[in-house]
Amino acid sequence: MKKIAITGKIGTGKSVLLSQFKHLGCKTYSSDQMVKDLYTKDKCIINEIRKLNSSLVSEEKIKFDELSNKAFKEPSFLLKLEKIIHPRLHHIRSRIIKTNQINRNRKRNIIVFEVPLLFEKKLQNNFDLVILLKCQKYLQIKRVLKRANMNREKFESINKKFMSERKKITLSDYVINSGIGKNYTMTKIKEIIKKHA
Repeated sequence: MKKIAITGKIGTGKSVLLSQFKHLGCKTYSSDQMVKDLYTKDKCIINEIRKLNSSLVSEEKIKFDELSNKAFKEPSFLLKLEKIIHPRLHHIRSRIIKTNQINRNRKRNIIVFEVPLLFEKKLQNNFDLVILLKCQKYLQIKRVLKRANMNREKFESINKKFMSERKKITLSDYVINSGIGKNYTMTKIKEIIKKHA
């Protein structure tokens, strides 16, 4: 079974590529969705965030925009948040991999994870293949500013958290420019599946 990680800066098209892998029959898992699920369903996580700042939780629900804004403005808070979330994400990914190894899909012997901070958190050795997505910065900005609770200042702050693209290119197995279009990315992942399935 091949474990593939999709990574890249914010707004480079990781979610679109993940959905294309899913369309082609691969099992796919989004780190962003895992985090959202932890924030909405995991009572331990909700309690840990309440301990960090009680104003961020109301009626057992996390105030996502306030949490995001606080993490953006306060690096020390972000570090505390990551110490809560990242070990849980690692545990969830490990469990998914173990389950898929037991229940192998002979048609598509590939599972794909979207992991934004793969290299920054030194997680690349947990995967067999790494696909780095990139695109022109103007396109990246255009995509990101369409998101709720996002502005140019916040985008630049998030973008700075990523390792330089030049270094990540040398560490990746495949580099795909999503700015060329969806037909191009679909063609590239079909080639990857054909080679590694």
